[in-house]
Amino acid sequence: MLWLLRTMCLIHVLGKIFCSFGTNKYPEGHINVSEIIIHWGYPSEEYEVVTDDGYILPINRIPHGKNNANSPAPKMVVFCQHGLLATPGAWVSNPPVNSLAFILADAGYDVWMGSSRGSTWAKKHVTLNPDSKEFWDFSFDQMIKYDLPATINFILEKTGQKPIYYIGHSQGTLIDMEAFATNQTLAKNIRIKVFLGPIYTLQPNKLSGHHASYLTPTNIKVCDELKEGVYLHFSNPSLNMQHYNQTTPPVYNMEDMKVPTAMFTGLKDVVSDPENVEILKPKIHNLTYFKTIPDYSHFDFILGLNAIEEVSEEILTILKKYDGDVHF
Repeated sequence: MLWLLRTMCLIHVLGKIFCSFGTNKYPEGHINVSEIIIHWGYPSEEYEVVTDDGYILPINRIPHGKNNANSPAPKMVVFCQHGLLATPGAWVSNPPVNSLAFILADAGYDVWMGSSRGSTWAKKHVTLNPDSKEFWDFSFDQMIKYDLPATINFILEKTGQKPIYYIGHSQGTLIDMEAFATNQTLAKNIRIKVFLGPIYTLQPNKLSGHHASYLTPTNIKVCDELKEGVYLHFSNPSLNMQHYNQTTPPVYNMEDMKVPTAMFTGLKDVVSDPENVEILKPKIHNLTYFKTIPDYSHFDFILGLNAIEEVSEEILTILKKYDGDVHF
């Protein structure tokens, strides 16, 4: 696990260096998510939502594809939530023929992409400075309690439709499991969830505390929680006493998650590895679709050269089965 985190951080740093010294041969490497969308000739909208605890989160939207702007019926919403160390840009990282967000838009969907607090484009707060320790004092619990509800409720209000589709990758699956298990009002607005490289626990992998210097404040808490093998609210005993009147945190109950779920996994995924997937599967009571791709690692669901055949086309088939149940 340590080598993976080192590699992910190295890629993150090298990517920034490359973009700083690169040429205009690949202009999408130098621009933000909205500009990438426009670069490929698609309509782009960007909004901001403020969570109940003051974090300001951007939301990117591709309201339609290149050739279906004038279709008469309202387009059904697909909401995509990125993974750890990623941004909404993950959904538009490849050319349109192999980027899931563009594929969905061209298939007639209204595509929205959320940002988790602390990610590249989500480092704003109504009062806190992102350079302060207080800004980074959060983990999954706050993403679950504040980020997803604020973002999804904004989309519901803006589009006037429900339920909507949810697609999550990596951390995007992790936070939605508990959000939809504990917030039934929110869950009722989700028709089906699609999990790409789902994460529930990092067991049997272990990451000890002395490796924390390789991580950002967010990732330190991520690994501290996941290495326990269950979703936890806080890892600090004193914080647990403050919030729950006990030194150990309550465990999130995945069995309460009733939303229909489709799951894509990879046999070479060392983050969401097959053993961890087997721990998760029986906890999802409404698993309607399951696929394992033998040669897929954690980022292939988003960046794989054959992702359109292995993932995107099957996602379209899954969503089409539920299209008739959307209300406007």
